[in-house]
Amino acid sequence: MNASPGALCICRACAPARRAGFWLVGLLLAVLMTGCGARAQTLAIPFTSVRPVAQVGVLAPFEGLYRRSGYSALESVRGALAIAPPAHTGIIPLALDTSLDPARAAAKLAASTNMRAVVGPLTPPEGAAAAPALATLHWFAPWAVADEGFVSPQGTRWLEALVTAMGAAAQAQGAQRLLVGGVSTPWEPLLREGFGPLPTIQYVSAHAQPALLPGDALIWLGSAADGATAARAVRAAVPDAAIWLAPWAVDPVFFEHLAAAEKAAGDKDAAAPVAGIHTILWMGPHYTAWANTHAQLLPPAYLMYEAALQGATAATSAPGSQPEAQAPWTWQAVVVTPQGVIVAALP
Repeated sequence: MNASPGALCICRACAPARRAGFWLVGLLLAVLMTGCGARAQTLAIPFTSVRPVAQVGVLAPFEGLYRRSGYSALESVRGALAIAPPAHTGIIPLALDTSLDPARAAAKLAASTNMRAVVGPLTPPEGAAAAPALATLHWFAPWAVADEGFVSPQGTRWLEALVTAMGAAAQAQGAQRLLVGGVSTPWEPLLREGFGPLPTIQYVSAHAQPALLPGDALIWLGSAADGATAARAVRAAVPDAAIWLAPWAVDPVFFEHLAAAEKAAGDKDAAAPVAGIHTILWMGPHYTAWANTHAQLLPPAYLMYEAALQGATAATSAPGSQPEAQAPWTWQAVVVTPQGVIVAALP
């Protein structure tokens, strides 16, 4: 049978040719489908060259009375992580508020599977509450510092170093008696040794002081708000008494509450700058770079910066590796203003 060009012939004579054509088309379709399947399988293979991520937790108050210090500390941590040496592992900060429940905040950080290190909280009482949850993590607290750098927040080395420095600085200034306030009860035996044998030590509270004498100096180891109350009581009796604040109490809240107490008492000079307020500043390996870029230096913010750099190193280290030895730290007795700015070193 003759078919027109392009038409499909259906006669018996052409059947073999038709069957051969169908087999050829089927073979081509099978090849094409096999190729698509292989390509789809290749595309379905997950991409595994993703940079691993480690979290660095940040514990600080972001609500309430001390929120300004909390946000200042967070800014310091972000700045430190931004300049941390490049590593195979990426670092992501995770910040939680400690103003209401530091223990719960610490537990939430510890529950994160990618959490490798924690910096903060800002005060020893918050640290005591957070400690149980942080036992298995690298933990760097801004107040747990000694001559050898950051030390265990759960030990007493940091407290020994602090009271030794504060006692020496107060004695060099001529203090005859140290009024020590804001003390946690377990600290008292250690403090009696740490301050040394020369000055007489009298423990005080924010609302109860002994009869005050010339040559008294107040050493305050509690909160900024309670420290203002104690400082007002001391200054009312001995106007030129030196006030020594623990680094964590150097906070705008201290000066604001002190000014408010003096105003309420009718002090005509309440608006004048407060003189004679001192603290101990621990200076680590990055102090100079920090001081050159920060006009207002609050000790907690600076120490959180150093802590974050240590935390970044710990978070990106291989599991089981030993931490690098820290460069020696030094301390200096300094004066602070109502804004918390360190303005001069004492002679």
